[in-house]
Amino acid sequence: MDQRNWLQLNKELCKHPEQSCFVMHEEEYSVAGRRYLIDEMLMSKYQTPNYIIWSAISADPAGLTKRSTENFLPLHQACYVGNFDHIKILTQAYPAACRIFAPGHGFPIMCYLSRNHDQYQSVATVEFLLSYYKGSNKTFFNPILIRAYRNWTLYKRRMIDDSLQENLNERWKIIETILRKKYERHKRCDGKDFSILSVALSEELCQGELDFFDLPFEELVRRDELLQKEGPFDQGLAILNQLIEIDLRRAEGAGYVDQRITRFEKDRTSRISLLLSLHPSLLDFQGKDWIHLKSPLSLAIELGRSPQLIKILVEQNDEQLIVRDRKTRLFPFMTAASIGSYDLDVIYWLLRYKPICCLFNGHLGELHIHESASLPI
Repeated sequence: MDQRNWLQLNKELCKHPEQSCFVMHEEEYSVAGRRYLIDEMLMSKYQTPNYIIWSAISADPAGLTKRSTENFLPLHQACYVGNFDHIKILTQAYPAACRIFAPGHGFPIMCYLSRNHDQYQSVATVEFLLSYYKGSNKTFFNPILIRAYRNWTLYKRRMIDDSLQENLNERWKIIETILRKKYERHKRCDGKDFSILSVALSEELCQGELDFFDLPFEELVRRDELLQKEGPFDQGLAILNQLIEIDLRRAEGAGYVDQRITRFEKDRTSRISLLLSLHPSLLDFQGKDWIHLKSPLSLAIELGRSPQLIKILVEQNDEQLIVRDRKTRLFPFMTAASIGSYDLDVIYWLLRYKPICCLFNGHLGELHIHESASLPI
């Protein structure tokens, strides 16, 4: 449409016609199928000027609350199309629409993140929409995060050349923005100590509200500024322990599938191996204040993690084998021996790997192996 067409349309809108003029019945939909005029104006093919959108709202304010056949409010439609100016106009005219859920589509921000994966997505638009979610609890952001994770992963898979890298980086900034917004009042989000990986490995994973397999883990590790700075040490170690603690059985509930558990443990092991290969200092205890933290090896043994994970942790830093647990005062092989159902092959492997664990305990007048034998099982 040219400028004359828009001016004529604006003139008609300003006459405030009957409300029925704003409804366009379409035969291809159901009997009750309908699409409102403002929804048509928001379609990208028309490139509707902002003043026309304002005129349509002034002529039919109630149209902001009416759902189209696709269950969209006008704001959902605007977010799906992605015109930032239209999004700002509709949120200003009807702010409550930001928190209205469209069945099958989600909140407006999720519609924005669901738009054509080849189209540009702006962190500025996401920040603007998130500003309307003040006071929301953390779980409110979980479906939004899932959509952002999957969106980024799919876009990366579809990248055909480096010219799209800028768009990919912008989508990653969107993930960071959502994580920061979600935890803006959380102690892990206070300035320089904020860790996107720690936030991503939050308790919602254990509660089944987020899916471990959706996490773009390698990218989280590579872009985590706290890990890049190699500190603070206790927070870096806490991140590793978070990854060890996640329990899919608790996340999946009674209906979990053994095959999925096997895949999860294998995936956990590979992700920890990746984390340690990029940041081996996480297990470097020398000269650092780690005494108030549980060693990753002791934690993994207590929680019954896979033998493959135990071996990775030991081979990365075998000094953990001579570190007593801060509460039980047991060495790792003792912790394993105190668990009646623990794999004996793993216990023997721990002893053979670091025989010094069995040396004489001067305080008790006996060998450590004797101390282990006296443990209740």
